[in-house]
Amino acid sequence: MGIATYNVWYSATYERIFDMANWSEFSSDLDKKIVCVFAWMPQAIMNIHHSGKGKNLVTKASIYDPIKVYQVFEELKSVAKYFKDKNLTDTDLDDSLVKNRICKLCNPLFSILGSVATSKFLHFSYPYFFIMWDNSLRKKKQCKNSQDGYWEYLKKAQKALKNKRIIKLAKKEYKFNPVRGLDVYWMKTK
Repeated sequence: MGIATYNVWYSATYERIFDMANWSEFSSDLDKKIVCVFAWMPQAIMNIHHSGKGKNLVTKASIYDPIKVYQVFEELKSVAKYFKDKNLTDTDLDDSLVKNRICKLCNPLFSILGSVATSKFLHFSYPYFFIMWDNSLRKKKQCKNSQDGYWEYLKKAQKALKNKRIIKLAKKEYKFNPVRGLDVYWMKTK
């Protein structure tokens, strides 16, 4: 997917998502945030398959009821709060505390929301630290669809954001946040 197929609505609606919920508190407005994240994706929440292949596919909605989802997000609130003042460009991702917290968030959230929706939820919650991914970008960057794969993806994004040419291209895409700018740049060039 190159620039010709990049959906301009992803850029046109990006800022509005911040207006739709209280993104500064990780577990508040959870229903609004989940609606925002899944509305921004090509696949609706109720139709996402949880696991398996073939005739017996089950949806995430049939496994995770809202009460369970709220409980998980409440339990993760203190872990997530760690990223409130962090940014990707100057955080040591190899620090075991940082990696551990990323994995503590991703492990349950990937199961509930899926990895793509989780990356979007984390990005809107902490836009200067977490970059979004989709399956084609993940594959292009040769990252596994797992918490460790997402950590590797963050490392690749961080490395890219240390390249002056990439920083310039990212700022051209979104001047207010290099993490978002890099996301748009990678989406347009995948």
